[in-house]
Amino acid sequence: MWEYDGNLDNTQVIEMVSDEDDNTSANKNSLKGQYANHFRVGHNAFEFIIDFGQFYEGNKKADFNFRTITSPAYAKELMIMLSESLREFEANFGKIEDLSNDA
Repeated sequence: MWEYDGNLDNTQVIEMVSDEDDNTSANKNSLKGQYANHFRVGHNAFEFIIDFGQFYEGNKKADFNFRTITSPAYAKELMIMLSESLREFEANFGKIEDLSNDA
């Protein structure tokens, strides 16, 4: 189910929650947003490491400013949630342009 989870700085935040598993307790005032358009993902036998950063034309390299470390099971859950969210987004707003060089 899609639920609007507040309004931060005139940006609507949407959180995908299941009816039977809404046990979140984050204080919305303590959540900080940071734009990311560049990502780096790595893994070892025990964890996935996802770096989030920004890259703009004219810069020689990306500035990474946030890292998430999680288990393989939670990385897979994140992938499933993102896939479901992207399908829903495209159903509502149209196809998202593929930014990869292989397209």
